[in-house]
Amino acid sequence: MITEVVTITYENKPIEINVKICTKEEALVWDEDNYEEVFQILSNFYIIDALGNYFWICTRDMNKARMVVDEYYGKGKYSLRSSRQSNKTGGSHTATGTSTRVAKRS
Repeated sequence: MITEVVTITYENKPIEINVKICTKEEALVWDEDNYEEVFQILSNFYIIDALGNYFWICTRDMNKARMVVDEYYGKGKYSLRSSRQSNKTGGSHTATGTSTRVAKRS
């Protein structure tokens, strides 16, 4: 696994963001409880490049992650993906919610 620091300008301030690059095989870890290999999620956002490498961007802000990918590979070359943890990996989980409206009757 390779770890690099990419510097971007966000809101007129330079920001350093860590990036981890690895193959799919390097991201697999052994789960002792289920006796199987599971995919280790290294960050919230990632892309898969043309060689099949996983490019993990260590930030919580999607706009910053997009800027890192554009800086590293060129604008619009790759689609940013958001990672979600499954129940198999344990630990914390990402939750998404929806809001619903109840129509008021007169």
